[in-house]
Amino acid sequence: MKKLLARLEFLKTEFGFSFSQEEIDRLCALDNPGKPHIGNLMVAYGYAKTKEEAISQYIDRVHFKNEYVRPEQAISGILASGGIPILAHPFYGSGNELILGEEMEERLCRLKEFGLQGLEAFYSGFSLKLQNEALSLAKKHGFYVTAGSDYHGTNKLVKLGDNGLDENADYPDGLLRFLEAVKQ
Repeated sequence: MKKLLARLEFLKTEFGFSFSQEEIDRLCALDNPGKPHIGNLMVAYGYAKTKEEAISQYIDRVHFKNEYVRPEQAISGILASGGIPILAHPFYGSGNELILGEEMEERLCRLKEFGLQGLEAFYSGFSLKLQNEALSLAKKHGFYVTAGSDYHGTNKLVKLGDNGLDENADYPDGLLRFLEAVKQ
């Protein structure tokens, strides 16, 4: 809730964007209000043409102290709590950046040194080519394989459970191993 209110205050202070108290209360009542919700509100008020524009040109300009967690810290925390560190949608960097080839290989080797154990290979935003590349990398590095939709509520077009994994297909070894590890 603090970040939501801080973002709204930032938009008001920096750009003069204000919203009715009723709209702010509506946002605060949501289970997990975030940038897409504010972006939709900005579009409704005419402050931006699209939600994506609202986020990239305005909302993403606010930065919070200690917001960034280094990968090694995240992996260490996951391992310390008994979890399995997985790299979600591994080909995506910041914004629209796509990480492929040698750069991806270097990234995975570095993260593996910190304790990374798996890759999300089945993801709503992956083409078949990226899915196959992730499966190949997981096999090469002995990683677990996971599936995810990246569902964040009705503010996105992604449906819950829409991850590109064919229910009738044979699951890859890395996914089967992951499912066994999770059972334990």
